[in-house]
Amino acid sequence: FMIIKGWAPRCWAKYKVSGDQRLYYGKDGDGVVYRAWYGYTDEGTTTTNGTAINYQEEGRKEDLGQPLLKKTGGLVKIKAFSSWDYNLTVSASIDDQAYTSLGTINLAGNAPTLPATLPFTLADTNIIEEQFHLGSLGEFYQIRIKIQHNATNGSDDIAVYERSIISYPMELQSE
Repeated sequence: FMIIKGWAPRCWAKYKVSGDQRLYYGKDGDGVVYRAWYGYTDEGTTTTNGTAINYQEEGRKEDLGQPLLKKTGGLVKIKAFSSWDYNLTVSASIDDQAYTSLGTINLAGNAPTLPATLPFTLADTNIIEEQFHLGSLGEFYQIRIKIQHNATNGSDDIAVYERSIISYPMELQSE
């Protein structure tokens, strides 16, 4: 599911256009019908007003199956679809503390850019994979990952396919 700040739909309708089913919504008081999930601005239309659209994905608190053991080190692995020259910022929060940036992933991929020397081969689909080390975060019981992107009127789809976390339990101290 998604939370979209600023949308205040009062009614929804499905409508089929040339065999393609589309979703529309109306807002109270402005007399306009908007096509949902279409375009790249804050109102779902194709007009641009310079308002950046923020993509943010925030995971649940992960204890990696061992809630009573402290963990340390490890890594976060992200797989995303290559969409354009955009950056995703990956951050982590340990034990409900503030988020710490782990780094960025550039979604440009390795497709050729024009002008290109002929012949060249177009790749089918590029998957970008990046790993971020957790050693600088210190010890933790649980971790939460956040992925963000913010680009004014970016028209390309952003798709994160996988987020995985690997960490190591602290050695138990005997007294």
